[in-house]
Amino acid sequence: MLMEFGFDIVANEEEKYDFVIKIAEGKFHHTEIVDWIIDNISENNF
Repeated sequence: MLMEFGFDIVANEEEKYDFVIKIAEGKFHHTEIVDWIIDNISENNF
């Protein structure tokens, strides 16, 4: 969905994996998810 609007996650595969696992395990609260995305987002330059 981010890519549809010209954005991408800037993190290596391990960081992305850890992010998804923490969400699945319930270790991230909503605000932590939002903060992580904001900290790891970049606008694509097409």
